[in-house]
Amino acid sequence: MLNRKMKEEILNEIDPTKVGQSFAYYVLGKLSNEELYGYMEGYREHFQDFIRDRMLNKEYPTNTDDKVVNVKNQNDIEREIEKVSSSSMLDLEKWMVNLKITKDDWSEIFEEVA
Repeated sequence: MLNRKMKEEILNEIDPTKVGQSFAYYVLGKLSNEELYGYMEGYREHFQDFIRDRMLNKEYPTNTDDKVVNVKNQNDIEREIEKVSSSSMLDLEKWMVNLKITKDDWSEIFEEVA
């Protein structure tokens, strides 16, 4: 059994950010391309909902007394959501392609940590 001082020394050597990255790569490496792209599409839907809620609450209210303003704001919101989410998803897809994660890539990062 390790003594307390030795445990603390080991824990102080571990970089939590790299542990998190290693875990993310480990999980991503377990997914097939079909699963990965399915999750990306689900993420896109949640991302769009988040943007829509934020814009409705802050920038473009659609519950005013002026119906023309409400329609214009709703159209502005949908246009902005499409622009932002398309750009973000393209960036994410490029990132995933550039990573070229294999089943064992997570271990390289984990080896740097431990």
